[in-house]
Amino acid sequence: MSIGNDRNEEIRILKDGHPFFVMRHSLRSFTKEKNWESLLMASQNMMSIYPEVEFGWYSYALSLLMLSEYEEAKMSFKKAIYLNSDSIDSYFHLGITNYRLGEYEEAIINYSIALKKGMNNHLIYFNLGNAHYKSNNTDNAINLYLECLSISPKFKEASNSLLEIYFDNADYFNTDESTISIINDPRLLDYLITQAQIISKKENNPSNSDLRKAIRLLNSAIYIDDRHSVAYYERSKVKALLGDIKGHSHDKAMAFQIDTYNREGDYFFAYSPSLIKKDAGAN
Repeated sequence: MSIGNDRNEEIRILKDGHPFFVMRHSLRSFTKEKNWESLLMASQNMMSIYPEVEFGWYSYALSLLMLSEYEEAKMSFKKAIYLNSDSIDSYFHLGITNYRLGEYEEAIINYSIALKKGMNNHLIYFNLGNAHYKSNNTDNAINLYLECLSISPKFKEASNSLLEIYFDNADYFNTDESTISIINDPRLLDYLITQAQIISKKENNPSNSDLRKAIRLLNSAIYIDDRHSVAYYERSKVKALLGDIKGHSHDKAMAFQIDTYNREGDYFFAYSPSLIKKDAGAN
């Protein structure tokens, strides 16, 4: 069926609810099912009948993106945005398309527009962080990954990306202080310590490689705040597992010297940094 440029007929069909709403329902169903081939054909059908409707172009572009037809997807997302400049999803997926094409600065621009227009979930921060990382904006990438994790703490991809930055690009254990990038984000310390705890207790049988990674994370935390008792205490436990008895004794003594309020015998009341901070401020 085709109505060409007959706007009165198009308005009548829209009022009648057929076939526009049936088509839109089909496009949404194919998207939910991730049936990209069917989405491609259905969106082409909608575009032939309603060439000025943004949703048809967006669905068409999305199917092309998922089928790895990036250049054509980019042009189609731009067409969708031309028809509706408030289309958050179009800006977001155009950013993904830019990223796949290696156009990282363009990806940053389009992700940022989606964020500004109201997209505020963990995925926008994660993808924006990836684009900044690829553009060598490491500081921005770290902050964005942290923002992502503050929304979705169990989002493993962001955790892995953050660890990759620290282990590959910021070797705090062997780097001169002048080359170390310190991020002034209050969540960074808790994140570093928590990740060290997870790694050092990996399946209750961490390898020496895992333990050394945990040490490097804790070194980072202590470099940022050399009065952080929990970081010293956690590092003392990891050093004990590595057989570094002298280092274990030193760090444990430092932890207890810094913070006597939250200790009981040879242990702190809680191992979670956030819990210890809460306890310390309770009275």
